[in-house]
Amino acid sequence: MGYSVDEPQKLLQLRESVQEKIGRLRTVMDTLELYELASASPAEPARPLGSGTRPRQHVEVHNYGSLGTLNTGEVLGSIHSHASMVTGVSAEDFRKAITEFARVIGENRDLPEERRGVVLESVDLVAEEASRPPEKRRLRAVHALLAAIPGAIAMSGGAIEAWDRYGATIRAYLGL
Repeated sequence: MGYSVDEPQKLLQLRESVQEKIGRLRTVMDTLELYELASASPAEPARPLGSGTRPRQHVEVHNYGSLGTLNTGEVLGSIHSHASMVTGVSAEDFRKAITEFARVIGENRDLPEERRGVVLESVDLVAEEASRPPEKRRLRAVHALLAAIPGAIAMSGGAIEAWDRYGATIRAYLGL
């Protein structure tokens, strides 16, 4: 069973859309009032935290997968969101280059999770600056971030290959 050439692109766009929506939901969750866990006694209802009761000091964490995936998805969604606001000459090439580079880094398991996070956050800042009007961009900071990326990903051939493919387009859009 074959698939059309557009299907992988559509799936990538759908994935990015879901990641962006998850990021928005997390923002909403942060504003919601938190409640203590319900007690064993049904007669005692759960109360909002900060309503005169102290929350329990016991915390249990169950990790059934990689925690980094959630953070990576959030950053990728943010990068996509910033990139979608980029306008002007060669904006489409920039959007494609920055989102594809970020995707490659996010999926690259040769890079330690912390290093991937630093690179993705740097790419997010670059995308955010690119979405600003040219006269308001902090190009010195962007230049420093872009200059540091090759060293940060040097241990991964796939990441370096992606930088070689997309880095020039990213730099060119920003005039660096």
